[in-house]
Amino acid sequence: MSSPVDQVDLCATAAGISADRVRELMRGSIGPEDSVVRAIVDLGLADEKALLQELAGLLQCEFLSEEPLEVARELLDRVPASLAVRHHVVPLRMEGGVLYVTCDDPFDVRGWEDFVQHVDCEVRRVLVPRAIIADMLRTWYGLGAETVERILGARQGEESDAVSTGQSDEEMAEEPTVVGLVSKIITEAILSNATDVHFEPYDDRYRVRYRIDGMLQDVSIPSSVHLLKAAVVSRIKIMSGLDITEKRLPHDGRARITVLGREFDLRVSVLPGVCGEAVSIRLQSRQMLTPNLEALGFRPDEQAAIVKIVARPHGLVW
Repeated sequence: MSSPVDQVDLCATAAGISADRVRELMRGSIGPEDSVVRAIVDLGLADEKALLQELAGLLQCEFLSEEPLEVARELLDRVPASLAVRHHVVPLRMEGGVLYVTCDDPFDVRGWEDFVQHVDCEVRRVLVPRAIIADMLRTWYGLGAETVERILGARQGEESDAVSTGQSDEEMAEEPTVVGLVSKIITEAILSNATDVHFEPYDDRYRVRYRIDGMLQDVSIPSSVHLLKAAVVSRIKIMSGLDITEKRLPHDGRARITVLGREFDLRVSVLPGVCGEAVSIRLQSRQMLTPNLEALGFRPDEQAAIVKIVARPHGLVW
């Protein structure tokens, strides 16, 4: 186990700076339980990718700079979503009875020991930048996988369209796990600069798509989400002030959320269908400003021409 002093020395060596300089900059900004690696990166003392690559050499472990093309399904089953998300790890491969998993902080001994206790084999770290691990969690487990796993829990193997809990739609929609799942999907859409979110039910699956730059893109979500489609729609209806008991007619609503200090208006449309209710959400920032012609890149002569055309009594087209 590395002591805090060892961690600072190793990280300073990997970053190519003085250990005393690192201690001086981190003084008062990091506690005994905080990550030295994260502190160095957050303080701008080193690039995370370069730092982890150098640490991998010093600690004699593997380094991965990009997301792998494939992860075996049996490995994802071996490390459940809740465990992977909690420890920010993704299994990469199994070789000779040894499981190789991602790691963004080789000095997080307590977290590593807790993870190893839940895996019945030898485990080795592969250092990977934190952002790449986050992308891998979304790609291989699906957005909100740990939340879905907690909701379903002992109900694995359920074959019906909805999860039988004895709860009403409203009660299910108010469960913190369902609230968190819907919030995570919408928040991720905003962070991805999406303009719309589409929730689309099918007979045996549920699809979520973001509209980004005018194109609809599938979002990786756990296949078991289709068991929760009624609860997801009910949660969105509650957010939008809609009647959750009305499932036969289309209806529209509005909601407002705050993400990273920015307010967003949500325009919600619900459309009933054979396989359930489809939902479309338009996302619009309340801080959006309408740019003027200059900001749009028009030259002064072009601006004058446009203003003249707009002022014509016949409009732009006649």
